[in-house]
Order: sequence, then C-alpha cells, then structure tokens
Amino acid sequence: MENLKHNWLTDHLIDFEYKQYVLLGYLKKVKVSFDNLKLFPELSELIFHYRNLMSFLESRTLVDENLPVEMSGIDLEGLKLVYEKISQDQDMMNILNDIVAFAMPKMEDAIYEGREIYEIVEEHIAMDPVGILPLYNKEGYFFLTNEENENVQIYRYDLSSIEKPDESYRTISSTYVRTETSSTMKILENIKLELAKEKKDLPTPATYCFHSMLSIPSEETFLPIAKRMLLKELVAA
Repeated sequence: MENLKHNWLTDHLIDFEYKQYVLLGYLKKVKVSFDNLKLFPELSELIFHYRNLMSFLESRTLVDENLPVEMSGIDLEGLKLVYEKISQDQDMMNILNDIVAFAMPKMEDAIYEGREIYEIVEEHIAMDPVGILPLYNKEGYFFLTNEENENVQIYRYDLSSIEKPDESYRTISSTYVRTETSSTMKILENIKLELAKEKKDLPTPATYCFHSMLSIPSEETFLPIAKRMLLKELVAA
C-alpha cells in the first residue's frame, strides 16, 4: 500500500467501502512502521491527514494555516474547487461524511500510538552540550550516539525563522557531515575541535550530543526527535 494521497478523500472513486479499503491499507502500513519504531514521516503524515478531515468537518475546505511545512506543495485551490463541486450533491456529501466519521477515530488511534512511542523514545534520549556553548547558537553541530556501538553521527544544523503576516516561528534544518567512532565525551570534544578547524566560518561552534539508550532507527526516529529536542533547547535559550 502506497502512502495516502493528500486528496484521498475525493480522489478517484468516492465510495464508502473503497475508501475503507484504502484507509485501512494505509494504516496497516503505518502500524508496521510504528512496530519497528519508525515514526517519521508516518506520524507527520497522519497528523496532516487528520487535520484535513477536521477542516472538512468545520468548513468543507482545506485551511492553508493548518498544513505542515512539509506539505506546502499541495494545490489547495484545486482541492477547494473539488469540495465546492461535491458539496452541491447531497448524496455524495453524505458518503463523504460517513467516510470521515469512519476515518477520524482510526487516525486518532494511530496518532495516539505514534505519540506514545515518540514520548517513550524521547525519555530515553539524553541531550548534553559538548564543551562550552558560545553565545551564537543559530548554527552549529550535533552528534547522535547510542548504546549499541561507538559510532558518532555528525550533523551540522541551521536555525532560521519563517515570518508570516500574522505569525512567525522557528525551524531547524540539518546536513549530514560524517560518521566517526568514539566512546568518551573527551573524544567528542576532540571531534568538535576538528570541525572548528575544518569549517572556518564556525570557529567556536555550538555543539550538542544526543545519546539514545534505546536501539532505534536513525533516519526515521532518532534524527527527527533529536532535531525537535534541539529546536526546543535553542528557542528556549
């Protein structure tokens, strides 16, 4: 089963049993990922789809402000036109209402499971600064380490602001640098010094280490959770 399309509710055949099949197939795929502690992008996508259903119930349109940044490429105007056209057919609207009523609790359960796993994983990740932190923290590095091996995954981060007419918020991006082997915090500080020598634009980089006490997938779970933890830390600072 492929990922659920952003317009799955109105795409192709609008039939209750068919949409059940599509949704349950997608949720089965999500369940497999969660069972393997792979949280992203599945959890973000689930929340995205759930918000779309909420928007459908509230206004029959997709509200731009409710969409995650990752989904910014969606043709909202086209979707709104589809909803407007369907809204003129009461029988079709009744079917859509039934589909939404079936889908929302299923998605709520899946989101709840994903968030539970997220919280458990987050509780088992320790975040510590490497060396002394400079005043400038909008750019820097972070390391990912775990109990399984002595590998240190090194990432460079960049903190930026997104400004909108009615709001502004921070976002963090990361770039993979390389993987090294280490077992002590002293060696982590040496890695930090090496990075400072290599990248002259950051002579005293803010550097953090995230250590997982659980065996978790790096790309799908460890990295995205670490970035969210780092974002909270940087914003608070």
